[in-house]
Amino acid sequence: MAKIEYRIVVLEDGKEVLSESLSCELIHTIATFYPDKPSSKLFFKYAAMHPSAQVREQIAYKNQLDEESCRTLAEDNSVSVLKYLLQNNPFKEIATFENIERIIKKDSELATAVAQELESFKSIDIFKLAELVASQNDPTIALALAQNKRTPKKILRDLSMHDDPLISDLARENLK
Repeated sequence: MAKIEYRIVVLEDGKEVLSESLSCELIHTIATFYPDKPSSKLFFKYAAMHPSAQVREQIAYKNQLDEESCRTLAEDNSVSVLKYLLQNNPFKEIATFENIERIIKKDSELATAVAQELESFKSIDIFKLAELVASQNDPTIALALAQNKRTPKKILRDLSMHDDPLISDLARENLK
């Protein structure tokens, strides 16, 4: 991977008069306030590769990400970055089953977030995704599936027989 430097550069009459490295804290601040507009995609692309998870979190939150930036962030190891990415509309449009599978295996909170928004992932078969989420052995995830009115009926029927009474009651309610 290429070494990327984040710097502030000042030009006077086209001549560079200042060039200094930026701290991760300053890059975080810039990323936070950088305008979320189409012309920002190149900045977002490079900021998505920053070593600071705080910077990448801010980028994962932006809606003007290109596909490459979404894919870079989908491979992130930071749960907080992935949490923001799961809420990101461009990511929801291009996410693959493999992306989501990797993400939900990282953390039950991430799996719960996916369960709450199954239908949002446009490129993934909702039934296949619901089966994957349902295969996680965490009642909190099962509860999120049972609460989601868009969970496929077969999954809800399975959840209606869950040992946890709240999960089974909610699943039966959503079957109606």
